[in-house]
Amino acid sequence: MADVKLVAKPGEVPFAKGLEGVIARETTKSYVDGQNGRLYYHGIPIEQLAEHSTFEEVFYLLFYDRLPTEEELRTFKARMVQYREIPEMLYGLICSRAGAYNANPMAVLRSIVSCLSSFDEEAEEDTPEA
Repeated sequence: MADVKLVAKPGEVPFAKGLEGVIARETTKSYVDGQNGRLYYHGIPIEQLAEHSTFEEVFYLLFYDRLPTEEELRTFKARMVQYREIPEMLYGLICSRAGAYNANPMAVLRSIVSCLSSFDEEAEEDTPEA
């Protein structure tokens, strides 16, 4: 275990400064080489993915633990398109809120994304089929 120095003033909850040595969750999907400032997903440097891969390819990599073939990517993209439609009620809410009261567009978007699960009967499922 890492030697973590907790920093706290009286009455405060201690924390590891910079979170160095703190494991939030173990994963097989990524590796952080903090000493050299490197991040890898399934052994592939993040810079390589950013330069040579599409969003959908990286999403596939994170979901299925490997990059897709051309056919798998076509199928995956088509499947994603099926789920992009925003429910009419939320679309109306976006339109009404976006220009009202000088609303911050990112705050509106964040709130709408939070509401999306209420329209999905399988929102709690995390299987590929769901």
